[in-house]
Amino acid sequence: MIKQVLSDDIIKQYLPILTACPLFNTLGIPELTSYLHNAKVIVKNYKKNDFIAISGDPMEGIGVILEGSALLTRENVLGQRVIMANLEASSIFGEALLFSKHPLWPATIKALKPTKIMFIPLETFIETLPVYMYRIRTNEINQILPQWLLSHELDLNRDQVM
Repeated sequence: MIKQVLSDDIIKQYLPILTACPLFNTLGIPELTSYLHNAKVIVKNYKKNDFIAISGDPMEGIGVILEGSALLTRENVLGQRVIMANLEASSIFGEALLFSKHPLWPATIKALKPTKIMFIPLETFIETLPVYMYRIRTNEINQILPQWLLSHELDLNRDQVM
């Protein structure tokens, strides 16, 4: 897949969705716009019933739903499909794999209707977003990072975020 910097038109079109996204909702519009102008991302379109991710496949990056919706499912020990989440516009997925050594999708994600997703490759996320997160007050960082990071008692002070 080709990584790209988003055009001004695409940023303008999806800015309301991205400002509602838990990953970006505490960034100001200038910081988010600046980030999007510098981050190389992958934007993919899916048709209804297309598989976005299949459990066990390598992860492409953190996904942000720009349009449409998808269903995140896993199989239980009996082989039954269990619905874990219904993902709508501004939902994120894959963030739990951010610091995994071998990031493989732990679940299957299927488009429920035509869906557009912005994937932020892990290297892009790690290289670019911390610069913008530094601008956020420390007490707001807890709202951005997934709860599993907090449960591991990571010390997210200024020096580690940079």
